[in-house]
Amino acid sequence: MHQSILLVAVSLLLAPWASTADPKLKQPMSRHERGSFTAYAYTSNSQAMTAEGKPPVPGLTIAADPKILPLGSRVRLTGAGPWSGEYRVGDVGGQIKGHKIDIFMRSREEAIRFGKREIEVVLLQSPPVRVAAPDQVRARKTDSIPESRVLKAADEGGRY
Repeated sequence: MHQSILLVAVSLLLAPWASTADPKLKQPMSRHERGSFTAYAYTSNSQAMTAEGKPPVPGLTIAADPKILPLGSRVRLTGAGPWSGEYRVGDVGGQIKGHKIDIFMRSREEAIRFGKREIEVVLLQSPPVRVAAPDQVRARKTDSIPESRVLKAADEGGRY
């Protein structure tokens, strides 16, 4: 009994540090960082669109977890044989989570030939962070104070 209580106490003390050591923890990559990824291949019909609303391009488009590699990122893949090279993250996938990517291929046969591979990914460039202009920022409407009372108070220069 005392041993089990001691084990629980020790595990609770170590818990805060355990998550930082977990390699599966989703952390965005930083510029020029290298990471090991599992690569898969996908293809689709000619009317398919990526998460960005553009058609995917073979040899250029990959799908990735946006928490790791944001949409619009440029990456270099190595260890993928003839599919190694520079790509752009232009899509996301339902099963592509964490350190997994999906490379868009011309055909189903090519995707099957690619299979599944362990590769290295280098982040070359992240998309710029967009900050809304002050005139585009809108306040959230809350349910606690009716809008008419707030407007009336603002007109009178007083409190609501």
